[in-house]
Amino acid sequence: ERYGDRLEILSGIPKPKRGVANAKSDKINWMREKFSETVPLNIVLRTEKPQFVSGKGDILIDDYDKNIKEWEREGGTGVLFTDYESLIKKLDELEENEQK
Repeated sequence: ERYGDRLEILSGIPKPKRGVANAKSDKINWMREKFSETVPLNIVLRTEKPQFVSGKGDILIDDYDKNIKEWEREGGTGVLFTDYESLIKKLDELEENEQK
């Protein structure tokens, strides 16, 4: 609720050749258990994530450094997830800088 309509979920699934045909529906079902129905879900191949960048204000939180680098190369802001406390601190810093 803190980020309201500024929040969207962007999550990757395995390539079809990996044989996990139900990966997308499984991920959607799991996320709907965890997040509000109003939060938009974008379930894509990992390589498609950078296509969702429209500017510096688009923040990707990811535990895979390669995704962060690709996101930033497209002009977005990346936050490498290592632990919850560090994530909250970084998001607070980004929010403070946005308000300046």
